[in-house]
Amino acid sequence: MQWTIKRKLLGLTIAALVFVVSVSVAGYWGISTVHSASAEVAATGNAIRNHIEAGIYNDLTRADLSAVFKASAGEQQTKVEELAQHSKLLKERIVKARELVTDTDARSALDEEKQAG
Repeated sequence: MQWTIKRKLLGLTIAALVFVVSVSVAGYWGISTVHSASAEVAATGNAIRNHIEAGIYNDLTRADLSAVFKASAGEQQTKVEELAQHSKLLKERIVKARELVTDTDARSALDEEKQAG
């Protein structure tokens, strides 16, 4: 059986269309997978950042407490204001860290910690 030019071109066109569709489907799948993974990584990064910042503000509130008791009468008011500011930031970071947790095991550990505290 001899193939005519018209049949050859039709066969090549169909093969090219199948190739383009399969590459498009694979590309769409890859992009959607990367998009969902990057969103999860971003949420985890935010939770970690807020958790680390909470630790920093926790240390600052300890230092502020010590400074309040050691400061003279004039400096004591400033130290009390710094303590209030750092306490507020600490609470905000803890709340944000709890909100951004996506892992169920980590969320349950945080809930147990909250109940213990």
